[in-house]
Amino acid sequence: MSDASKQRANAPLDVDLVAAQFDVLDSDTHRKALLEAIRARDAYRKLLDELKEKVAKLERGLIGPKSERFKGEDDSQLSLQVLAELLGDRDVDSADAKQLAQELLAQAEAEAGAGGDGGGEDGDDDKVHRRKRKPTGRSTKSEHMHRVTIEMLPDEVKRLGLDAFERIGEERCTTIERQVSSLVEVVIVRPKFVAKTEQAVQAVMDTRAQQGTLPAHPPHSWIAVAAVPELPLPRSMAGPGLLANVAVRRFDDHLPYNRLENVYEREGMRLGRSTLCGWLDALRQLFAPLITAMLADARGAPYLCVDATGVLVQAPDKCSRGHFWVLVAPGRHVIFAFSHKHDSAAVDKLLGGYDGFVVADAHSVFDHLYGEDGASEVGCWGHARSYFFKTFGSEPELARQFLDNLRVMFLLERKFADKPRKQRERMRASKVKVLVDRHFELCRQHQDAALDGTPLAAAIRYSLNQEQALRRFLSDGRLPATNNISERHLRRQAVGRNNWLFVASDDGAQVNTTFTSLIASCHLHDIEPERYLRHDIEPERYLREVMCLLPDWPSTRVLELAPCNWKQTRQQPDTHKRLEDNLWLLALRRIEAFHARLA
Repeated sequence: MSDASKQRANAPLDVDLVAAQFDVLDSDTHRKALLEAIRARDAYRKLLDELKEKVAKLERGLIGPKSERFKGEDDSQLSLQVLAELLGDRDVDSADAKQLAQELLAQAEAEAGAGGDGGGEDGDDDKVHRRKRKPTGRSTKSEHMHRVTIEMLPDEVKRLGLDAFERIGEERCTTIERQVSSLVEVVIVRPKFVAKTEQAVQAVMDTRAQQGTLPAHPPHSWIAVAAVPELPLPRSMAGPGLLANVAVRRFDDHLPYNRLENVYEREGMRLGRSTLCGWLDALRQLFAPLITAMLADARGAPYLCVDATGVLVQAPDKCSRGHFWVLVAPGRHVIFAFSHKHDSAAVDKLLGGYDGFVVADAHSVFDHLYGEDGASEVGCWGHARSYFFKTFGSEPELARQFLDNLRVMFLLERKFADKPRKQRERMRASKVKVLVDRHFELCRQHQDAALDGTPLAAAIRYSLNQEQALRRFLSDGRLPATNNISERHLRRQAVGRNNWLFVASDDGAQVNTTFTSLIASCHLHDIEPERYLRHDIEPERYLREVMCLLPDWPSTRVLELAPCNWKQTRQQPDTHKRLEDNLWLLALRRIEAFHARLA
């Protein structure tokens, strides 16, 4: 654009001159319309300037956090008007917002608990709505570590001896050290014995008959040798501990294969990335029946949370685009899947025939699931809220009006996240429904004034189009208000994607979804997938123990090995005996005991 054009674009409009040109029509009407258009133009010019500033910051690497949160947001900044109305038109001129928020929570708890706690109904888990928070600050957790105590004597005490001094106390300081991890070579020795007595010969023959290796013609001498111990991967040099470590480092720590090569080379063994890929692909086939059983069990849940994200798939000329899906049955399973397209066929592969509640975004790929004989749609208030955050640049006052209302609703939901189902339903009926009604009333009030194509119009349109789905959580205390749980789990793929950039093939994507499903489900149930040493409990070895059990485990009971059932399954006598008798797990226990003695 030339300088003259820019000057004409930025020059102020002569309203009277333009209105006079429309003298055929009502000049006052055009004057008002032009004034409104000028106001909108100025607002969007201001928005454009703000966006340019954000782009400039992004280019300089100074962009701030993307969380949708007010600066210094806490309970003391909640809308006084909303709090006062929920508490019965309280006087808010000199009221403390934090005190009003505490009174609102206390009143909601009293009203929700008036009819009893209603706990344990329909198998409801009271903790599935509560997000687990990581502790803040520094914590050494020294009670979980091996401890070495070194006593240092002064030089004069060493020189003159303890008899010349009297000990009156001590001073202590603690330092955290780390011992280098290492690979261990396990050598299995199977001595051979020749039977010398008739009783020994008969025992060897009976064993051969049970194993199906009895020869047709009796040999000159009968040799007894122990059976070859079965590995998770037959004819492989990798033991279960190493395989579990590779899976966790690859899909929990998100290390690409080239970095894993360097890690194991530092530990004393060179493992090519093709070898690592082959191991994990073979393990995927071993775990396939377990993943299938977990998916079938998840489809029996009363509601499911679903989301998806894109991923690049390597190709000779240009990478194609695939999609990772996450399916969360809260309190039970986290299951990942892969598809080349983000379409209804991929949704049917995950949710085909499901007739419960589906918590998802408003994407059209889910529409065919909903109906009288199908699933029921549950909207996500997190998505609705994010639309109104986008209106801050153009309509800050209206945005704050909408968001203040939603912030009180999220405060109540967060407070009642770990309450029983019936208490949540009573709280939602008495408090949250009022806020939901207010939200849609504001949407209809400003619907006509919002200009097409603006962030405000998009936010209002999303809420009104999804009104029935967004209201559905009010009638069932099991349902969450947002789909944040699936988005948090899907973050695993987003973080990993920043490290390994793309998946090499369809098989690689299936390996990814298999182990990410197992590891995410382990974390959902507070199970360490690989190894967690503590002095007060037995070490957790989920992946290595399950891969040792799977080859001989009954196919009809494979769901017992899922992370949601593992703690109970591991306490069963049959499982305990299988784990105790497994040669590879015995070797690992001896190695850990040896390291513990050294420490």
